[in-house]
Amino acid sequence: MDYRKITLAFLLCSLFFFAEAQAQEIPDRERFVKLDGSGQELPADAEQWSMVMDRSTGLIWEVKTTDGSIHDKDKVYDWRGAREDFIAELNAMRFGGFGD
Repeated sequence: MDYRKITLAFLLCSLFFFAEAQAQEIPDRERFVKLDGSGQELPADAEQWSMVMDRSTGLIWEVKTTDGSIHDKDKVYDWRGAREDFIAELNAMRFGGFGD
């Protein structure tokens, strides 16, 4: 029996349920935050934003567009293209304030 896998699975489940429990304590209007392309918080009434952050989990989602840019909802990448093209371009533009 591989106890490392069991321990890792238990840890991941615990983190998931802990995050869900915390998320339930924050009202949606405060839990989700609009961010600009640099990762800076925007007011709740902002009409344009690039990302949404979940304060309870720290996860950030890109907002898809219909403008033909790298963020367009119709842009499709295979596994290699996602890594070599999409991620490389996001890093080059320092999207979200990151350039890993």
